[in-house]
Amino acid sequence: MMGKRLPQSFWRADAGGGWIWSSREWSVATGQTTAASLGDGWLAAVFADDHELTRAAWLDASASGSFHVEHRLWDIQAGGWRWFQSSAAPLTEGGETISGWIGASTGVHLLHSRLERQSALLTEMQHRAFNLITVVQAIGAASAEHGASGADYQRRFGRRLAALARAQTLLSLEVEDAPITLESLIQGELSLEATGHVTHEPGRVTLDGPVDFVLRPSVVQTLTLALHELVANACEHGALSQPNGRLSLQWMRLPDAPARMRLAWKETGVTHRAPPGPAGFGRELIQQAVAFKTDAAVDYAFTSDGLVCVIEGDFGASSRVVGLQEKNSA
Repeated sequence: MMGKRLPQSFWRADAGGGWIWSSREWSVATGQTTAASLGDGWLAAVFADDHELTRAAWLDASASGSFHVEHRLWDIQAGGWRWFQSSAAPLTEGGETISGWIGASTGVHLLHSRLERQSALLTEMQHRAFNLITVVQAIGAASAEHGASGADYQRRFGRRLAALARAQTLLSLEVEDAPITLESLIQGELSLEATGHVTHEPGRVTLDGPVDFVLRPSVVQTLTLALHELVANACEHGALSQPNGRLSLQWMRLPDAPARMRLAWKETGVTHRAPPGPAGFGRELIQQAVAFKTDAAVDYAFTSDGLVCVIEGDFGASSRVVGLQEKNSA
């Protein structure tokens, strides 16, 4: 890389900015000969979109007494355009009149790339913070639905906030080598820590799906909250609240669209259930928020045997395999 092999190249220019000399390092860096760089020839090594700002910097230099510009130069070693800082100090006659310039171009491509990533991360953090506040407000209002008592409100609100926190933890830890998979999301929401119930009794819960299905970060929060509501409902009223209840959770890629996933939640053995009343927060979240925010198709129905919920949407980040084996049950 040029940043390691050639951090700087030097040059001299006349009073108007036309080059009268360039160092050997310039030729090694850009592939341009000294003769070709003279006058305005050096601009051929400057990215075309940066010509205007480079010329403007020279126009300002006469008045300000210094030349400074950040632009892209051709790097023959890398075979592409790289960011450089070019600066020059004036040479004067009699301490006043500028007779020429002595300058240097220093590679700053790595620093520039890091600053761009930091800016993008800051924008993403601001977006997530605003989104998080909105979600917390919605959870707070929904947890007080149907005249819930103070204790019931605190319990529901606390559990939903905990689910939201789990989603944020996953997102904060997500890196290229450790992406967020649907299987890890499901396991997290079925865990004892999340539910307060031992849901993985032998034969009680069956999981069936590819462990390498990587989720898009933008759907992780919504899917986490949706799974939390399904699990919470099953633990309080459904299959996981009754001794003979069973839960089957299957997910699969669609053959014609590897990034599209079909998730089927099926409860059986539910012998007594209160008739479903007005749709609560959990059901609305699944039927409306999941469908809207992830552009998914949702089928949510109570059968004589228990709840069946099928969600189909473009949730996959890619078809990358994370180095795990298929696991058919828990």
